[in-house]
Amino acid sequence: MEPRRDAAPTLTVNGFVVADNQWCGFCSHRHEHAWPFLAVVLDGAIGKDLGRLEFDIAASGAYVMPAELPHRDRFPSGTRIVTLEIDPSSEIGARCTRLLGRIRRLRGPAFGSLARDLATELRSPRDGVTDLAVEGLALELVASALRSAEDAEELPRPPGWLSTVDEYLAAHYLGRIRIEELGAVVHVHPAHLARVFRTHHGETIGRRVRRLRLEWAKGRLVESDDSLREIAVSAGFAHQSHFSRAFKEATGLTPAGFRNQRSVGR
Repeated sequence: MEPRRDAAPTLTVNGFVVADNQWCGFCSHRHEHAWPFLAVVLDGAIGKDLGRLEFDIAASGAYVMPAELPHRDRFPSGTRIVTLEIDPSSEIGARCTRLLGRIRRLRGPAFGSLARDLATELRSPRDGVTDLAVEGLALELVASALRSAEDAEELPRPPGWLSTVDEYLAAHYLGRIRIEELGAVVHVHPAHLARVFRTHHGETIGRRVRRLRLEWAKGRLVESDDSLREIAVSAGFAHQSHFSRAFKEATGLTPAGFRNQRSVGR
């Protein structure tokens, strides 16, 4: 489904396009961006799916997204992200070529405060100083990213066996999965498997399995008349209450609310 997003205040200034995006839905369409951008998650979280690579960025986290890189995004309800698109042909874009050329997570205490100041400027009444204030904050944000580049987490190429793990999980997520058995499938020690999986996907194996189960449950809620209890048990949850809690944490809606919302939309 297409994402639902509040109208995002946006300002274009001297090589930057700055936006304060607030999401109230879930996005799974595949797309790419013409310009690279720096983003800071203010609230909620975002999940990136690049095919063989997946990772999550939680609140206060920052990341760089290169141009023309096909991907899908997951936006739980309440997610808010400040994005700073950078014109690669601009002076600042030329100085940031190395930073913007590869997807990476950024570390640093300044990202959150600078992004919130940017959001405040974007949502305040515009005056003769707005452009200057936004450009200054944008430059500070870029400077922080450049300074943290040496500590940035570049995401290396995943080992070949990781795709086999992904395929196995996609085929068996409704059953009982043990890391020891999964390690035996790809001939990798369970501890190493768990560590590499989390490094490349930004989530644990358990979280991946739960997410797959919840996606399956979404389909059953829309496509069947099965009771919530039946769906919860079939999705591998011990109790309906556990299922409902996990579902709401992931989507912002209860299973019943999700079913009702989709029924109205059909």
